Amino acid sequence: MKAIIALLMLTIPVAAHDGYERYRNPVTGISCCNNQDCRPMPADEVEARLREIKGGVTVDGVFVEDAQIQEGPDGRWHICETKQRYLFCVLRPRPSF
Repeated sequence: MKAIIALLMLTIPVAAHDGYERYRNPVTGISCCNNQDCRPMPADEVEARLREIKGGVTVDGVFVEDAQIQEGPDGRWHICETKQRYLFCVLRPRPSF
């Protein structure tokens, strides 16, 4: 029975942005998933593209105010943007205590 359930689960389509669908930009209300590219940023990409500044961050020089940044699901930065790099959501690392 377990094998049948496992096989069925392999054939069920999984949402491309599973896990991001609950996030919305807190200011614009735009869904972060929005059938676009949401993903964790590798450390080298964070270093190259993201700068923390007073009142928010810049990503490729575009300012994102703190009010638009949410806490992400883990200890990494996440970004949601189109292939043309239109940025619509930024998730900051969850603080570790």
